[in-house]
Amino acid sequence: ALKLHLEVETGVGRTGLKGVVAAAHIILKAPMMRLEGLYTKLCCSQDAAATARSLFYLQGREALLRALLRAAGHPPKLSVHVGGGLAV
Repeated sequence: ALKLHLEVETGVGRTGLKGVVAAAHIILKAPMMRLEGLYTKLCCSQDAAATARSLFYLQGREALLRALLRAAGHPPKLSVHVGGGLAV
């Protein structure tokens, strides 16, 4: 199976999915794909308030996707990666 990590839009506005839950539904229906993780890039890693909002949003999406995995009969295991600045 193709192992996928979805990029979540948390404020950068250049990359990442706003519809990460919809994308996860598609992946869960595809037998040749497996959702393995989430990642994001922080928009303003030097701004504590913006970082906190981004991480809060990411945690919410993580919880939703874990619930989707459980409901679909998959282990709710996800890797979560966060980068700031020029992180890839």
